[in-house]
Amino acid sequence: MSMIKKIGLGIVGVVVLLATLAYFVLPGFLQSQAEQKVAEITHRRLTLQKVDINPLTLSLTVRGLSLYEPDGKTVFAAFDELQVKASLGSLLHFAPVVREVRLVHPSLHVVLLSPHHYNFDDLLQLVRQHAPAPAESGPAHFAIHNIQVEEGALTFEDRPRKLTHEVTRLKLGIPFVSTLPTQEDIFVEPVLSARVDGTDLLLKGKALPFATQPQASAHLDLEGVDLPRYLDYLPAPLPVALGQGQLDVHLDAHFQSRAGAPATLGLDVQLRLHALKLSAVKSLPGLNLALDSATVDLQGAQLNLGDQTLAVSKVSLSIPTAKIEDRSRRRPLVTTLSDFALTLQDMSTAPGKNGTADLATRVNGSGQVHLAGAIGLLPGLADLNVDVQKLDLMPLQPVLTKYTRLLLSRGQLSMQGRLKLEQSADGKIRGGYQGHLLLTRLALLERATATDLVRWKSLFLNGVDLHVAPFSLTVREVALNDFFARVAINPDGRINLQDIVQSAPAGPASEQMAVAEPAAILPITVGKVSLQGGAVHFSDNYIKPHYTADLEALGGIISGLSSDATSAASVDLRGQVNDAPLAITGKINPLRGNLFLDIKASVNGMDMAPFSPYSGKYMGYDIQKGKLSFEVTYQVLDHALTAQNHVVLDQLTFGNKVESPDAIQLPVQLAIALLKDRNGTIDIHLPVEGSLNDPQFSVGGIIFRMVVNLITKAVTAPFSLIASFFEGGAAASFMAFEPGLAVIPAAGVAQLQSLAHALTERPALKVDISGGADRATDEEGLRRASIAQKVRALLIKQKIARGESVNPETLIVPAADYPALLARVYHNESFPKPRNMLGMEKTLPVPEMEKLMMANTVVKDDDLVALASRRAEAVRDWLVHQGQVPRERLFIVGAEAGQARVDFSLK
Repeated sequence: MSMIKKIGLGIVGVVVLLATLAYFVLPGFLQSQAEQKVAEITHRRLTLQKVDINPLTLSLTVRGLSLYEPDGKTVFAAFDELQVKASLGSLLHFAPVVREVRLVHPSLHVVLLSPHHYNFDDLLQLVRQHAPAPAESGPAHFAIHNIQVEEGALTFEDRPRKLTHEVTRLKLGIPFVSTLPTQEDIFVEPVLSARVDGTDLLLKGKALPFATQPQASAHLDLEGVDLPRYLDYLPAPLPVALGQGQLDVHLDAHFQSRAGAPATLGLDVQLRLHALKLSAVKSLPGLNLALDSATVDLQGAQLNLGDQTLAVSKVSLSIPTAKIEDRSRRRPLVTTLSDFALTLQDMSTAPGKNGTADLATRVNGSGQVHLAGAIGLLPGLADLNVDVQKLDLMPLQPVLTKYTRLLLSRGQLSMQGRLKLEQSADGKIRGGYQGHLLLTRLALLERATATDLVRWKSLFLNGVDLHVAPFSLTVREVALNDFFARVAINPDGRINLQDIVQSAPAGPASEQMAVAEPAAILPITVGKVSLQGGAVHFSDNYIKPHYTADLEALGGIISGLSSDATSAASVDLRGQVNDAPLAITGKINPLRGNLFLDIKASVNGMDMAPFSPYSGKYMGYDIQKGKLSFEVTYQVLDHALTAQNHVVLDQLTFGNKVESPDAIQLPVQLAIALLKDRNGTIDIHLPVEGSLNDPQFSVGGIIFRMVVNLITKAVTAPFSLIASFFEGGAAASFMAFEPGLAVIPAAGVAQLQSLAHALTERPALKVDISGGADRATDEEGLRRASIAQKVRALLIKQKIARGESVNPETLIVPAADYPALLARVYHNESFPKPRNMLGMEKTLPVPEMEKLMMANTVVKDDDLVALASRRAEAVRDWLVHQGQVPRERLFIVGAEAGQARVDFSLK
């Protein structure tokens, strides 16, 4: 026997052996394994009557299958016979190809145990847990032809409602389901027929299985399906509750297999909803949606069974009228949509395939929304032209109420631009919006009092360029017109703006620490901000009586706002405060990490009578009249504040005394008189420095303390204050005299000039002049002054005797004549004098003569009092004659022993 024959016989023998094993051994093995594995996995009992395998016809037949409930007694699913016939084409395609599947008398027993819980929930859980991961190589390749279901039955038992639904005589025919181009005999016509609760249902189709390109089609019409009746049988609850609604379905299905290409499933579906009412049950309680009708039209849907991609030629949704009602509020909020139309064209799940979208609707009658442009699914893409006109913002009220203590009483949004968003490979959404935005007729109220907080006629943002991931915002121009804001200090001392945002609940320590970390600086640029027709109403309800102020006609420009730390915006604003002109100029950068500020503000001629509540509380007097002007400069750099406050008060006049426990206990009227100049003006400078990081730092608090300190200084150290008013001025609370003299010293002239200047500039002031003398120093001075006076008197007599004219006030004794004159005066003295050996008066040097004369000069207390009086008179006379101070404003008070000086006291 040749070798070829031997090999052939060996192959035949192996085939016969395998066929014998497949026919006699394999069925029993499969039967036992199936029953065992199903029980292990599902914890349910499975029984099979018989399994047959015919290797010659490549067929598998399973008879008498029953799957039981977990109790092991009640049959859940069963069939009499399942026959599967494979095709040799499986070897050609390296994928399963089935030429016929026939299922005879399948039955299924479904029980609704409780709402949304069924007797197969355990099986669904197993499917979710053991669902295979998507294959990286793409969808599986297979082909199944001639699918037949005969005499099927379904029993649905609704135990909560105590109802039973039955579907019998179920027949299903599907020509093929394939992801492979195969050539198999097709003899099954598309058909679905059944008897549902005694009513016949029939769905037929057409098939051309032997055409060059096999195809099939089916058509289904359903009218008036009562949706609430069947939605309760879904295995999971819907996020909304359906109160009522009816559904019409018109469906055309097309199956087609192309030579050399995967089969496709095409659908044309039209759904119509009537009298639909939805209400939210979880996420948005109290929200209801009512539709008179809605139509969904799906055209040209193609499911490619090869790569499992879905393409849709056109999807349109039209809703004539929809009403969205929010009943979670005390006053229900109703939003009405009309003429809602959404059209999607050329949509596909294929990667990189984009379609178009067009959405248009009217909102609450006046608002209009239109979005149109490109849209994609994989990856996500939206490139839309946005046109929104007069969109009512009232539906945003719940969001505003949740996070703030504000109420939105009105407001409309309009915007035109381009919205472009796309999903990148890392899953992040990138893109942004370019265009403009307009907010009109917006008004926000404080929720607690329902009073105006902010409102404006229009806020226009032009040239908006917003980007996300990473975030950046650029606005070319902002224009705010006819706006109003109310700033108030509440009776508890808090500013109303502090309580706008709702307090967040305290979280874990880690979360609180995370919140405390400094936020990243967002890149924001605003080219130009224009303000026009602004008004700010300020009221202080902490003060009694209450204080109010109005900032009106506010307008101007802020240009160059940016979060860039190296930039600063220019500010130029003008307005009126209580009818007084206001100007604010300078540089500012509020968007950078730490505030930068270099601002100068000025007000000219603001009436002070409205400030009476403050002056009464803190000064103890109300204000009868007066005007305020100021120029302030504030500089903030690296959290440090440096400020210069130049304040001018004109004709400030206090009125009635006000009893206030907070008033300073100082003679305020005297302080005001000290601060006023001859024109009734108080001109003061108040520098301020501090760190914004200090929690105790307050600009207002510092300025108030400085004002109190100024008044305190005016009362306790008035002459130091007066000296500070004049450049080069000297302190003039007293003036020292030479011992024993009542002549104004050279150093005292500058003091008197400063005092005279101050009195001239402040005509309300009066001065008490008190002379003094010191025995310790003035007694010696009086003795020496007595000698000098006698010498001058002798010189005057000599000059008169010679016929010379003499002015005693200006006469100066020549130094050369002084020894001779002193010797004559010494000789005329009556006290005992030293003598020589002959008994004659001894000639002595000048110092010895002066010493003896001083020793023999007696100074009485009256002499010291007289010296003190002469000193006071000398000062008064200088102020009257040289200083030009009216005599009636100068008062000499009783002289007293003390120091060798004259003291001044302002009244």
